[in-house]
Amino acid sequence: MKPCILIGHSPLDKGAYHKSIGFEYDYNLEIAFGLRSEIDVFTIKDFKKGYTNTIKQDVYPMTKDYDLVLELHFNSHNSSTNGCEALYWHKSTIGKKIAEKFCKLMNEEFGSINRGAKPISNASQRGYATFAYQKPTVVLLEPFFCTGTETEKFDEPHEKERYRNVIRKLLDWVEDEKLF
Repeated sequence: MKPCILIGHSPLDKGAYHKSIGFEYDYNLEIAFGLRSEIDVFTIKDFKKGYTNTIKQDVYPMTKDYDLVLELHFNSHNSSTNGCEALYWHKSTIGKKIAEKFCKLMNEEFGSINRGAKPISNASQRGYATFAYQKPTVVLLEPFFCTGTETEKFDEPHEKERYRNVIRKLLDWVEDEKLF
């Protein structure tokens, strides 16, 4: 199996924000930086070409030789929503298994509410292009909502390492299950 990590968003479009952990892009860059000796990490420079064209012209060439792309994000919503979820291409049975396992591991490690694996099937859904225009299996990880009390679980350095360990366990499980 040949996996990689893709940081969601870009330095110019950093995604969700929370006062204690900062921007989604910066947070996930730090998470991935701690894994870079174990797995290839890619970032998106910008989305000046538009989201779909950026995926087709910039992201796909970077990831096309991999079996699995874990795209790192976190959710932003309102103060009453908590939990983790993972998105996958609706036709990918492997993507669904990996998304389900990620949510289970987050529940076990952090006690996160398991909001489940969410299939992506049409252009009106968030992240559609990342699934529709890439060859590898893509699973978009949303470990928490950056609003509300849940964010505190992911703020400290040791908590970031616990989250990295969840990603490591996920990759070990994919390898053990021989999904690729």
